[in-house]
Amino acid sequence: MQFEYRTVENLARAFIRKTQNTSLLSFYADKASRSGYEIIKDTLKTFENYEKIHAEIFYIRLLDNFNAESELKNILLDNVEVNLSTLEVSDDLLNLINIEERAAEFYQDASVDAENEGFLEISKLFKYVATVSLRIADELQVLYDEVKADVVFVKEDVNKWLCSKCGYLHLSSQAPEICPLCKQAKANFYVEK
Repeated sequence: MQFEYRTVENLARAFIRKTQNTSLLSFYADKASRSGYEIIKDTLKTFENYEKIHAEIFYIRLLDNFNAESELKNILLDNVEVNLSTLEVSDDLLNLINIEERAAEFYQDASVDAENEGFLEISKLFKYVATVSLRIADELQVLYDEVKADVVFVKEDVNKWLCSKCGYLHLSSQAPEICPLCKQAKANFYVEK
């Protein structure tokens, strides 16, 4: 399908990409929780919310600027290779890093298209979202490195480990196996900043 502006297609693709990522992050967050990584689940749920908000913004821009709701139905989804059957949280994180890096590249290119076509506000929107995607990829990389090194619940220095269930604060270089207050697993502890 040919569009008058590449920006219309890019907004529609961005909406679709963000919608896909919302579902993928939800799936991976649940999987991280089942694997005993509540802090990773919470981080992925935060990123899922970002993706949902970005999708809404792209959808509104598409409707407000181009009245192009029907265009969404005519665009093929990006061919994103996702293996949902991996067993390791680290594989999921690596997949998400790749998706966010590719997304940032797409948004940067879409920003140039929008600017060239005179849609300066939409160009800025794409630039801002590209920046968020790169930051998310960086944060996911930190989580990936911690999972691979098996240090999600162990730090070099004494930290304030906070139980996300009851608020118990544990001062140590590692999270306790079980919260002494509410008896929840260490998966519910994170380092309070």
